[in-house]
Amino acid sequence: MAQRGNEYWRRFGREQIDREILRVERCLASTNISLIDRLFWQGRRRELRAAAWLIDRTLTPLTLAADRSLVISTPEIVNPSIVQAAVGSLAESAPERLFTLGQDDRSLVNLTGQPLEIDILQPLKCRQLLLAVSEQIQATLTDLRSMSADQLTVNQTKILLDIWQGSTSRFFGRYYTLTAGNSAVEVVATLNLDRVAVGQQLAEQVPNSSELWQYLLRQAPVTINNQLHAYGSPLATEYVKDLATNTTLQIANAVLYPFLNRFGELETVKEQFYRPQMLATRDIARFRNHLSWRYYLEHQYYRPQAIFESRYQLLVCTAGSIEYRSIYAPRRQELAQLRGIPWLVTMVLELRDAVTPFVVGATTVFGNIVVYVLTEIVGRGLGLVGKGILQGLGQAWQERPRS
Repeated sequence: MAQRGNEYWRRFGREQIDREILRVERCLASTNISLIDRLFWQGRRRELRAAAWLIDRTLTPLTLAADRSLVISTPEIVNPSIVQAAVGSLAESAPERLFTLGQDDRSLVNLTGQPLEIDILQPLKCRQLLLAVSEQIQATLTDLRSMSADQLTVNQTKILLDIWQGSTSRFFGRYYTLTAGNSAVEVVATLNLDRVAVGQQLAEQVPNSSELWQYLLRQAPVTINNQLHAYGSPLATEYVKDLATNTTLQIANAVLYPFLNRFGELETVKEQFYRPQMLATRDIARFRNHLSWRYYLEHQYYRPQAIFESRYQLLVCTAGSIEYRSIYAPRRQELAQLRGIPWLVTMVLELRDAVTPFVVGATTVFGNIVVYVLTEIVGRGLGLVGKGILQGLGQAWQERPRS
């Protein structure tokens, strides 16, 4: 009986701490946080982790299997409510507020600092696209039931490509055609010609997809910061939600990626898909150039930096906006495969980390020397000069002839 009581209080305490840690992690993941606030929240996170460690050591420990048995009563291959909550929620509610960069107060704002392909879409088209992606993800999950964990891992890119291809057909329509010149072009068939390029893009921008599928299909635990978290726990639920959100948004961007390159200048496309602010040829060219520049920087700088720092960047929806959130992941194998400019970027970062302590120390010493020279030598010298001037004035005043 006492053991059950300890177990209840342990679980209750850990749930409270996990929720607070989750709130702190959200604050730290924000891009608009000052240095002082970041230091405060980092200290708060250390305190919470220490409290969690004490609870685990002082109360009855709970194994991962027992934790899962308390949360899951009858395991199912696919739980539609979980899929709807983790994947469908983004497509059913968020698109109504997503990227209406006009007068719609329900729109999400892109705060990533980088352009996204879906920025160009009308609000209704954006919602339809995200709904199509969400529905295709759920349909694909049904097809993945029979696959083993190893097969899900090996076929990560192929699964994402199948979702992308199905989402493209759902959004545009399988037989949708556009007139280019004097001929009718099948849009979906033409976009499928870019399958290889899209696959490379999705492989880089949608990490840990096999972990997402296993969580949704088999209620498997997830690894967060090198620690296993059981299915249904607060941290695992929030983590999977972020993975699902990032997967949905990145696939939606990938649907538009080849479409803008191949059909972006057609007037029919502008009228049917683009926001009114993006109809001019100059605006479209500027937007596409910004996208190209973003992909170049991602490949040459941002991705190597993320690999070197053992993290991934996820697109997440928070407080009515789309932002980037970093998650930890070991990426040593990818680091060893870097070549050319991406490899050079990591070397520069490593050199900066090695030189920074020396530069800071030298700057501190030099600053102390300057302060000493100014206060002890120059300051005293100026003081003596001033004192001499005052004494000279005093003597001149005393020696002035009296009338």
